[in-house]
Amino acid sequence: MSAQGATYTVLNVLGYLHAQERAAEREHDRIRLFSLRAAWAVVWTAYVWRDMAINGLLKKPPLPVPGAEERNAKPWYRELHARPLRRVVKRESVRPEDSRYDWVTVNKETLSCGHVIYPPEEWFGKTPPRRRRCPECGVLGAEKTA
Repeated sequence: MSAQGATYTVLNVLGYLHAQERAAEREHDRIRLFSLRAAWAVVWTAYVWRDMAINGLLKKPPLPVPGAEERNAKPWYRELHARPLRRVVKRESVRPEDSRYDWVTVNKETLSCGHVIYPPEEWFGKTPPRRRRCPECGVLGAEKTA
């Protein structure tokens, strides 16, 4: 049998298995459905995938280089991640001193390094994070000791 005839035979078998799989799916016969899927996978792996691998149609993706993400990252991303995560030790809502209204409050968080930050308003019902990146510590890799 020629290679072209063998290809048609394999495609016919795959088509037959697919038609039987669809019929099993319509009849809600799960055992037959899974066995037909397994048979389809065996035929595909044994003939089609193997031929593609032999002919060089399947190429292995290149392995990722460690640290490539950091080297290719944007400067703002590198600067942001150069800042250390610090634990939030105190949260409080305070009224700004220059506010004309009594109902205006601002959230203030004190970090473990001693710096105070004013985080953006959180969505209602969401748990605030336990750690935040300190904007003053670790800028450009220089750690500030508290």
